Amino acid sequence: MGIIKKTLSVKPDRSAVSIIARGNRFSGDVTAVGRMHIDGTFEGTIVSSSGVSVGRHGCVKGTIKAPKVNVSGLLEGEMHCNEIHIESGGEVNGLIVCHKLSIDDDGIFIGERRTVESVVTPEPSGLLSSDLVSDMINALPDKIVLSMDD
Repeated sequence: MGIIKKTLSVKPDRSAVSIIARGNRFSGDVTAVGRMHIDGTFEGTIVSSSGVSVGRHGCVKGTIKAPKVNVSGLLEGEMHCNEIHIESGGEVNGLIVCHKLSIDDDGIFIGERRTVESVVTPEPSGLLSSDLVSDMINALPDKIVLSMDD
């Protein structure tokens, strides 16, 4: 049994983390409000309003647009960000357009880096406004009870 209440407040500055877990494979275009963490395989385009991290088991092939990118796994393609960090064991192959690049010992970068002076803050299209999300949550019943029938 579970209880969900609608009294939780919706805060626009609060961000969720979207996760692609190890063993999962996704392809396409993703627009994420908040951070995104990938420990599975992803091919396509990711636009995040906060940041993207590629875990040790993660493999991303495509384009990433986010203020901050952290790589522990494999990232191939094109990155547009303010800051990118390649951790020990992480590998980036491709074009990086960023203001700040840092690489730990045993981190690998093969490709081209271009600097950008302007701040990358993607404005993902098709996102719900915080007012609309708040209205949707307020329309929920006060309490939802889940029970399992035997």
